[in-house]
Amino acid sequence: MSVRGAFWNALWVICLASSAWLLWPTALGGRAQFVIVQGSSMEPLYSSGDLLYARRTDNYEVGDVAVYSIPQGEPGADSLVVHRITSQNPDGSFTMTGDNRTTSDSSRPTTRDMVARPTANLGQLPTRLIILMPLLLSMTFGVSVAWFLWPTRPEPEAELASTP
Repeated sequence: MSVRGAFWNALWVICLASSAWLLWPTALGGRAQFVIVQGSSMEPLYSSGDLLYARRTDNYEVGDVAVYSIPQGEPGADSLVVHRITSQNPDGSFTMTGDNRTTSDSSRPTTRDMVARPTANLGQLPTRLIILMPLLLSMTFGVSVAWFLWPTRPEPEAELASTP
């Protein structure tokens, strides 16, 4: 293998490893979490339909926007919420409030309930594409099947040339 080929192979391995590190989901032990915002509680920072890329971290501080899972035993348990940490309580739990709200959340998540901290707002286009993906795939599949099964026009019979 040439030096040039080895360089490109190494570059591919580095790109794949970096992508895996950036995109490995928290559910599988990674640090990445994608969240679609629902509602207006975080406007104007985040709007309904925005896709957020969030990274798990080990420390959360007052003022951080965080994604947390509603604790077990509370209404909406295991749902993800994106709100700002407004205070840390003496028991170690956090008080969370949406930027567009005047009252804090009834849930008091702990560090264990924290999922990630948003690092990038990818906007609403990816969310719309995710919603349309089943329709686009179904249409592509349907056109492909129709193309394959559509009857072809029979070839005209070649006229036999008579030779004298």
